[in-house]
Amino acid sequence: MNKIPAIESEDKHVFFSREQMIQIKSLYIPSKIHLRSADVFDDKNIFAETNDWVFHYSGSQSHINFKTDDYTTKLIKYILYRYASSKSPGTIYRVHRAWLDAIEYVSKQGIFNFKLLSSFLEKESLLPTYFFCIVFGLKILCVDEFPGFTLDDYEDLELIPRPNSNDWNVYQNIDNILDPFEKNMISKGLFEMAAAISRGRKYNLVDLRNATVLGLSYVTGSRPVQLAKLAAGDFRIDTCSTTTGLVRYSVLLPYAKQRYVTTDRLILALPPEIGALVKHYIDEARLLPTDKMFNMGGSAPKFVSQSISQTILSFSPQDYQFAVSCGEAALPSITSTDLRHNVGHSLAMQGASAEEIAHILGHSSLVVAKHYIRATPALALIRAKALGSNPVWQNMVAMMLTGKLVPSKEWEGRRVVGMVGDRLHYEIGGCARTDDECPFCEVRCCYGCLYYRPFLDGHHQGVLNSVSKEVDELIAVSDSVGNALNPLISIHETTQIEIKSVIARCHLHNVRGCGK
Repeated sequence: MNKIPAIESEDKHVFFSREQMIQIKSLYIPSKIHLRSADVFDDKNIFAETNDWVFHYSGSQSHINFKTDDYTTKLIKYILYRYASSKSPGTIYRVHRAWLDAIEYVSKQGIFNFKLLSSFLEKESLLPTYFFCIVFGLKILCVDEFPGFTLDDYEDLELIPRPNSNDWNVYQNIDNILDPFEKNMISKGLFEMAAAISRGRKYNLVDLRNATVLGLSYVTGSRPVQLAKLAAGDFRIDTCSTTTGLVRYSVLLPYAKQRYVTTDRLILALPPEIGALVKHYIDEARLLPTDKMFNMGGSAPKFVSQSISQTILSFSPQDYQFAVSCGEAALPSITSTDLRHNVGHSLAMQGASAEEIAHILGHSSLVVAKHYIRATPALALIRAKALGSNPVWQNMVAMMLTGKLVPSKEWEGRRVVGMVGDRLHYEIGGCARTDDECPFCEVRCCYGCLYYRPFLDGHHQGVLNSVSKEVDELIAVSDSVGNALNPLISIHETTQIEIKSVIARCHLHNVRGCGK
C-alpha cells in the first residue's frame, strides 16, 4: 500500500521544491486525451478532468484512481498523458503503479530529482515492467527539463543497468531503441521530402531546417552540440557523375565530449537523399561556407529536440496531427539521444566493430560501443519474436501507419498493383496520394505507408506469402556466404509485420476472406 504524505501547506511540499511546484502548476493536461491507437470498438479518448480515469481499450476496461496530493497527482497525470499519446493505452495502469512506487521512495528522502530516482532504479529490485515505466517518465522529465532534470541526464539513462527478464514487450515499447515502424516512418518521410524537392516542390525554410536537423541526427547519431558547431562549409559534395547523375555527399562533424581539446572532425558519408536535403536547405537559407548551419539560440539540446519532434509530427498520420493541434495529444518525444542510440544499435546489428561504432559516434573510448555490441543481438532477437507474436500490438501499429480500411467496391481512386518476387499482386488496396508521384516500390512499401488504404476484402495473405518466401531465400543466401546479419533480412521482416498487422485489422472487422 502506497503511503504518500500530503503537502504541509500551499507554499511547501514534502519533496517537491518551490521551483518544481511552480513548474507542475504550469503543466498542460487536456481535459480529453486522444488515444492514438484506438480502434473501432475502443474508447477514442480518456476524459482526464476528474481523479477517476475510466476507459475501454482492447477488450478490457481500465480504471485509474488518483489519491495523492494535488501536485503529485498532476505530475503523474502529465506522465500518463504523454504515455497515452505515444504508447499503448492498455498498459497505462502499469505506469501509474510504477510511479506511485517511485513517489513513495522520494517522499521518504524528501527530495525529487534525477540523481535520486536513478539510484532508485539501480538499488531497488523492481519488476522489469515497473522499471521501464519509470524510465519512460524520467525521459519525459529530462526532455522537458523539469527542475532537477536535464537533457544531459537523458543520456545517462542508458548507463543504468537493465533488469533481467524474458518478457521484453515493455522494453520494445519504452526503452531507447527506436521501434522499426518509427524508423520506417522517419526514413520514408525524409526520402519522400527529398523526392518532392527534386520534383520542384517548395517547403518553408523552418520546415526545411527542422527536417535537415532530423536527417543529420538520424543518419549520423550526432549530438546537439555537434550540430551547433557545424558550418555550412562542413557539408561537402565529394563527387558527381555526369553520366549517371549520382552524387556522393559527406559532412565534417566536430567531435564532442572528448578527453582533450581537439579541432579534428569526423568525416561521415551521407545517404544521397539526406545530402540533397542538406544542400537544398543551405541553398534556400543562402548560407555562406563560413556561416553557422543552424542558429540554435540559447539551448542546442532544446532546439534539436523541438526540430525533431516537429518533423516527426509532420510525418505522422493526420488524425494524430489533428489531435496534437487540438491539444488532445502530446508532441512526439523522440530525441537526438534516441536517434544516437539507434545508430549504435543498428551498427552493432550489422556486425560493425567496437572501433567502427566508436568512430561514427565520436567516442574517445570503446566502452559504450562494446555495450551496444553486447546488448543488441540478443535483445533484437527476443524483441522481434515478441513483436511477431503480439497481434494486438500489430493491430495498433497498423492503425498508426496506414489509413482506414475500405471495401474494394467503394474505392474510386488509384489502385495499388505491383510485383513481389515472381507474382503480380492487385486488389489489395488503394493509394490516397494526390500527386501520383510515389518514390517507393509499389506493394512492397505500401503496408507501412500513410497513404495506403487497405481493402477489407484484399488479397493480403498472397502478398505476405511472397514476402515470406523472399525472407527465406535471403536467409539461405546470407547463411551460405556467412553474412547472418544481412540488414535486408530485418527490412523484409519489418514488411512482414506490417502486412500481418493489416491482416489482423481485417480479421478484427470480421470480413470474410481477408485472411485467406
